[in-house]
Amino acid sequence: MATDPLHDFIALCGGDWVRLQLTQAPGPGGAERLQLRPLPLRGEPHWQAVWRHPTKDITENWPAAEGPARIAALLSEGWRSAALWTTAAHWQLDRRPKGGWRLVKHRGAQATVAPVVGHNRDKP
Repeated sequence: MATDPLHDFIALCGGDWVRLQLTQAPGPGGAERLQLRPLPLRGEPHWQAVWRHPTKDITENWPAAEGPARIAALLSEGWRSAALWTTAAHWQLDRRPKGGWRLVKHRGAQATVAPVVGHNRDKP
């Protein structure tokens, strides 16, 4: 029995990752893409979500516990593609033209260490 690629991708979102991006939004006039990264706020894990519009960016912070459910809801609303970067691999989820999903694992471009996440960062 084959597993559900969408369910597998959402399970990966609940683990340790570096960056998450949704592209190919449904309908015109909305955000072109949604970029997410893990971020600790007030000692609690959160996800920073940046909605990328053609003329502006809108930032929201989601509690990490709500993140996978929100991603599942967005993908079911019509977003066609999602990419997840971890320290070991790059995962690509795409909606197939005839329905269903396809999940592909790519090797990481290089061995990366998870970046230090934090709201306040030192200037270079």
